[in-house]
Parts: sequence; structure tokens; C-alpha cells
Amino acid sequence: MHPGGNPFEPPSADPFGPPPTPASAPPSAGPFAQGYGATPSGDYNTFAVLSPIFAVVVPPAGVVLGHLALPQIRRTGERGRPAAIAGLVIGYLMCVLLIAALIWWLTSDSGSKTTTASNSPTGSTHQVPSTIRESTVTSMAPPSTVPRIKLDLATVPIGACVEIQLRSDEGSDALDLFKVDCEHKQGVYTVAARVPATYDCRSVYVAAPPDHSFALCLNPY
Repeated sequence: MHPGGNPFEPPSADPFGPPPTPASAPPSAGPFAQGYGATPSGDYNTFAVLSPIFAVVVPPAGVVLGHLALPQIRRTGERGRPAAIAGLVIGYLMCVLLIAALIWWLTSDSGSKTTTASNSPTGSTHQVPSTIRESTVTSMAPPSTVPRIKLDLATVPIGACVEIQLRSDEGSDALDLFKVDCEHKQGVYTVAARVPATYDCRSVYVAAPPDHSFALCLNPY
């Protein structure tokens, strides 16, 4: 202690000693002791880099990566914010294009089905039965030395047993009828009904004159 000095003043530092060491920041100061916010980093954020790539390949994944990258960049100070924003823009745009293409495909597909259905033939009021349309004269009268009696279509009685023979190429109803005995064998038919038109028959064969003024319905005997 120097004479005449303040007795309560701490002793002065040695003028010839080392400079005093500055006090370090208290441990409780944390990362905000040197200022506010995260220290910028030179690394790129992984999600930000992948966002524009996935936005082209898998647009929904690119959008998700972009949204994950932005808060990480704000928190860590990493680089890549423009890439994340680009991934979001590209991803949303590609999603809109994919949805528009899907809607166009669905509407065009349903329109083509409707057009096909409208172009299909519809049934008429007087539709010829399928058995008459698809029937062909496959059973002809077998050759015989016995003279056959050709019957007149206009006078042949109902219930008569006949054999049939194609008259010409005019149609499946251009048939000639020949009288035979009523026997249960192939090629023998019976006249089931006489109707005004061929489409009124519900039989295996139909015979009609050239003017089609009436028709005879024929069924196997």
C-alpha cells in the first residue's frame, strides 16, 4: 500500500506484468452472445438441392422437399433458398399440368365410349327374328327317282309336310316346297302358319313368294 493512498482501493496491477485477460462471455449467453440469428453457412441444404430435381420427375415430392427446405434454411443459415423456391414453382406447375392432362384423358375416353354407343345399330319396330336372319338352307331334298310334287305357296295347307329347296339367290326365304310324307326324319318340315310378312314368323325357316305378299313359317316335323 502506498502512503497517502486510499486504503480501500485495490492494489494496482503490475505495470511491468502481462496485460489482463479479457473476461469471456458467460456460458449462459448461448449462441446469441455475439448477435441475433444463425451464422450463415457455406453449405447447401440437401432438400433445397433435391427439390427442383424431384419437381420434374415426381412433382409432389419436389413440392414437399421445397417446403421442408425453406424453414431449415432460415434456421441453419444454409444456402439454397432460390433452388427451394424454384422446386416449389416447378412442382406446383407440373402438378397442375398432370391434373389437367388426367381430366382431359377421362373426358375424351368417356366421349369416345358415348360416340361408340350412339353409333351402334338400334332395333327397329319390326325386327326379323335371329333364327330367321341367321338360318340358311342346309338341308336340301335328297335326290330321288320318284317325281316330286311342287306345291303352290299360295295354296299349300297349314300342317302339310314338305321338303324345301332354295329357289334362287334372292334370300333365305326364296324356297320351293315339295310334298312328302310326314315322317320324323331330317329334311322334313311342316307348314306351321301363314303370316303377312316374314318378320312375323318365329320358326326355323320362312318361305315367301317373289312379291313377298305373305310368308309361310316352317318348322321340323
